[in-house]
Amino acid sequence: SNSDISTCEYNMWHIKVVLSCLLLAFCIIVALAVNFDGKEYVEDRFDIPGVWLLFINTVLFVLVASLEGIMVCLVGLKPLDKELYRDSHPITYRCVTLAQEGNVMSRYIAGKQFLLIFFVFLIDFLT
Repeated sequence: SNSDISTCEYNMWHIKVVLSCLLLAFCIIVALAVNFDGKEYVEDRFDIPGVWLLFINTVLFVLVASLEGIMVCLVGLKPLDKELYRDSHPITYRCVTLAQEGNVMSRYIAGKQFLLIFFVFLIDFLT
């Protein structure tokens, strides 16, 4: 029965991954379709081609994803003993050590929120 539970959990994990990828692909397709629907406010007003808008939006999406990913990593590594990954992941060790000094983490969170708000409003303006 233990193997049944692990097989079920393994299959559920695959289903979650596939559904997450499909949802992500749908969101990306919708976001890209907005750039080429022919009703571009920014394109008409500022004479910016749709391809440039697509490039700028892609860069902004990557920045938003990076900011969120960094936050998840820093929060996820906080309860772990840093010595566990000191030798195997030295760059991670240095980054986490720096981020957990004093009030650096709270300042990062505040700055991240302001950047996310700015990026989201910019993406909204460009689409």
